[in-house]
This record gives sequence, structure tokens and C-alpha cells, in this order.
Amino acid sequence: MLSGFSSNNSLANSINNNSSYGAASSAAAGAPVVDLCAPLYDEDVAEERRKRILTKQHSIPEKMELYNSSTKGNFDEIKIVVEIKKYSLVEEVSKAGYYWTVFHYASHYGHAKVLQFLIDQVENHPDKYDIFNLQTTEG
Repeated sequence: MLSGFSSNNSLANSINNNSSYGAASSAAAGAPVVDLCAPLYDEDVAEERRKRILTKQHSIPEKMELYNSSTKGNFDEIKIVVEIKKYSLVEEVSKAGYYWTVFHYASHYGHAKVLQFLIDQVENHPDKYDIFNLQTTEG
């Protein structure tokens, strides 16, 4: 049992029972499988989302502002580029074709305060679900 989870917790049960959306077959033998309720990777769906959601409107220096503030977890800087400069939160800021946004970078580097701010910015966006499920080339 994972510490901090009760026996009736669905996440703990998912881990203990290896009941993940098909992930058990790709997990290392004996390794726990965590069901994060994320959709399975589907290249056609991922590509449709990318074409519909991702923006490619910013210059390289502007992309670097987005990239640096999200990777370094600079909360004040991300607020400026989002609220004052009005930069797109769904700009592809990675190398072209990798499809990473500020959401991916803030999450990857564990910057919870920045990530929560970004999430709050799209709370009422009609494509919120698709924004949160934009998949990179890594899935």
C-alpha cells in the first residue's frame, strides 16, 4: 500500500491492481502501474489537437521568454508574459515538431505554482480539456 492512501482510494487501488489503460503490458515486471486517467496516445487525435490548438505566432525571443519562465519556475516572469504581454499559453516553445508548451515544461520541471497559474488562466476556455491533453512526440 502506498503511504498516504487509504485502501479504498481509487488511485491506490489502481496502482496495487495494475489496472491501468493497457499500461500493464508495457510496465516493467513487478513495477506498479499508475492510472492517471490520461487518454491513450493516438497519433491521429494528437495531430488534430496540435493543428487546432497549438499556436506558432511568437518570435524566437518571445518563445524564449515563455520557455525560460516555465522551465525555471519564475512566477513573476510568467505572469508578465501572460497577463501583460499576452503571449499564447499554447505556443509551441520547444524545438519545432516536439510540441512542448509552457504547461509541459512547468509540469516536467515540477514548478507547481507556475503550473497552477497556467491552469487557472484556461479554466474557462472551451478547449480546456484538449489543452490539458496536448501530447508531445513523447506522448
